[in-house]
Amino acid sequence: MSRRADRRPRRILFATVDSNWAGAQAQMLELAAGLPAEELEPVILTTGSGGLIDRSLGARIRTHVLPFSFMRRHFPVFPYYTFGPAALRWLLHRERIALVHTHCPNSAVPIMNAARGLHLPLVAHVHDFDQRWVTSRTLTVQNGRRSMVVAVSDACARHVMNLGVDRAHVRRIYNGVHLVPQLSGARERARAELGAREDEIIVLLVGRLVRRKGAADLLQALADPRLQELPVRAFLVGGTEAAESRFREELARLALDLGISGRVELCGEREDAAALHAGCDIAAIPARREAFGRAVVEAMHTGAPVVAYRDGALPELVRDNQEGLLVPPGDIGALSAALLRLATDPSLRARLGAAGHERAREFGHAPFVDRVTELYAEMLDR
Repeated sequence: MSRRADRRPRRILFATVDSNWAGAQAQMLELAAGLPAEELEPVILTTGSGGLIDRSLGARIRTHVLPFSFMRRHFPVFPYYTFGPAALRWLLHRERIALVHTHCPNSAVPIMNAARGLHLPLVAHVHDFDQRWVTSRTLTVQNGRRSMVVAVSDACARHVMNLGVDRAHVRRIYNGVHLVPQLSGARERARAELGAREDEIIVLLVGRLVRRKGAADLLQALADPRLQELPVRAFLVGGTEAAESRFREELARLALDLGISGRVELCGEREDAAALHAGCDIAAIPARREAFGRAVVEAMHTGAPVVAYRDGALPELVRDNQEGLLVPPGDIGALSAALLRLATDPSLRARLGAAGHERAREFGHAPFVDRVTELYAEMLDR
């Protein structure tokens, strides 16, 4: 940072309309909490009453909660165009905001419209392929002179540029993952939590139980007769979403129809999901349209070899036959063959797992914070 007469930390406004606790909110809060306190101070802005708010306050971060209608344009639109801009401009002035960093598709436009004349830099973080991060309305601010779009992977960067964001306004910064040191006995503890025997080959899928995460593909692959001859057991760890609330029931029926229900556990959402990777022999991530892949990094960190689809950002994280095995998306036969290869070759599992442990360090939390704060410095000092 350049020298300034006012040595108070510059305040960064982290904004998301959605306060529900999910991956983007976790990444935002971890970044906010990790800023160098002597230079930068976070302020959180959100709406609603989700889990982000309690966690933000628990981290002792200045937190503001506005009505949803102030930041999201929907019928009736009166609050969005009247009370919303007034409240946002008051907040920007009161908190002496130096830079705005948004983490949802809907907060950049109302905040930057309210900030007209204040010459605030904008960082717009794009976390996935699923939401409408880039529209004709958002492009007016994303391609602004003092704006930068952060994409969480090269695949994500290509996605936003295809939608109209100028290349000069796109910066790829991989997400950062807190890599907890692996203590002695981590494998035994994780397997005990899963209720797995030592002689079993454990396949673990960690992620939300939504269709694009590939849980159904994994079950079909596990039904391969060659795998059924082995002591393979699969655990699917993750909660469901309202839009796909019946998917868990569909998976249970599919396992029953395939004749593998006795070897498949639907564990639901668990707070210790990341730590459970230490107890598995194979981390299965047959996901489509992954913009990053936090579970990949967590699995590699514990030394678990990864089987993943060659889709989205996954090939950027795990390299084929180096940290794991990549197969074409939707190719159940190739997925079965990759699982079988790892299940029958302990030395291959060990080699890929050791390489993955080293690779995971490149996606740690500290390098992520460093890269983002370097971007802040660049934008604030222009």
